[in-house]
Amino acid sequence: MKFGLFERLPWFNRTMEVRSKALHRREAKSMAAELNVLEAAKKLPGVVSVHHGIRIPNPQMSLGSGEVDVVVICNKACLLIEVKNFIGKINLEDGDIVQYKNGSKPRKHTKEILPLIRRKAQDLQRWASSLYSNATLEVVPLVALSNPQAELDQAVKDHPNIATLKNLGTKVAHLLQNHPLLEPEEIKNMEDMMAMFGTWDSVSTDGGLTLNGDLIDADLPEGWSRKELLKVEVDIVGGKWATLLRGPKITMTLHRRDGSTETLITRPNLSIRHSQPWGKSGVDGKGLYPIEHFSTISFGHGNEVVMDGRGFRVQSFAGKHLEKLPSIAEKKETHRKNNHKIMAEQFPVGTITNGAVHKHLKEDNGSVYGILVSLVERELNCLLPSRVIRDINPDLFDVFYGVGTVIEIRITENRGPGKIFAELY
Repeated sequence: MKFGLFERLPWFNRTMEVRSKALHRREAKSMAAELNVLEAAKKLPGVVSVHHGIRIPNPQMSLGSGEVDVVVICNKACLLIEVKNFIGKINLEDGDIVQYKNGSKPRKHTKEILPLIRRKAQDLQRWASSLYSNATLEVVPLVALSNPQAELDQAVKDHPNIATLKNLGTKVAHLLQNHPLLEPEEIKNMEDMMAMFGTWDSVSTDGGLTLNGDLIDADLPEGWSRKELLKVEVDIVGGKWATLLRGPKITMTLHRRDGSTETLITRPNLSIRHSQPWGKSGVDGKGLYPIEHFSTISFGHGNEVVMDGRGFRVQSFAGKHLEKLPSIAEKKETHRKNNHKIMAEQFPVGTITNGAVHKHLKEDNGSVYGILVSLVERELNCLLPSRVIRDINPDLFDVFYGVGTVIEIRITENRGPGKIFAELY
């Protein structure tokens, strides 16, 4: 892009205005609350690592992830912490947290709080079972009420999975007191999952505004690769008069995942597409931004991000599953198009494995005639046919074989993807 003499100052003024945008006060308070809990979590006994804003994929869906504010990996378990900066009266009603603000009626929240963080914990357990055959990974859900001005009723204070910033250590110690120490391999597996799932791709301004979303790989500037890049810092070269005299210039400092950096000077003719799933964004309403609008562009993970026809984020973990299957690691590149077939070959007849119940197959009258079980989450299922489940008491389905429950099975027939059958073991 060429900048004529009369276009240079408008570009500079417009760019500096955008780069000065600050975070909204309410969002700033929420972020500060999460960071306060993050710092408190680092001081817990036995902590190995602490992570912010991890997105755990929903194994029931082909796309979509649930963000966890703070993830703590310690020597006894993995803690998933949902942070709420509520004020006013906080009650426990129908198994969930309810906020009464300024003595008003209960504040309606669009999402559940305690049930939701429990489901995310269950999702993480399913991924541990799928990726590492660990069906007993200790994942503990917790809600941290970070605002010291909140008035908690006694039921909230006594709940084992609800903590304040002040008693976080005491609550965690109580939750984990009877948990055995994890094996080093289990801790490593949890660390690997955090790196695999990652957090949001974010773009930030000098003024403090941070936008979370997904950087679309196909629209990255030439030479940028999320597998290589951790973040890119962008600066304006010179001030207003320098821009007027010699035209706009920017510096890009590329920070790579291997620790190396590279600084380039260029004209401002590059753009990114940063999509936010909850609304329109960018100069075109579809996530398009000139890179000079931001001071920092950060990649939250190393997995490829594309968009389907409806504009949703699509992130396949097929390659990650293949990496966890050592016997075929060397085949991964040459058989990339046959991932499901290759995965299916890892479950020959007689294989005993764990899998999560993915779906109950039901007749029109509601009776269950089959159970789909995930062998590889989001990628490969097997079927427990009617002859296997017909002797199960229907009243026990949701108790022992509910969706998400990890069960032990044995493969009885394998004719490839979509034609794998199993029995309870």
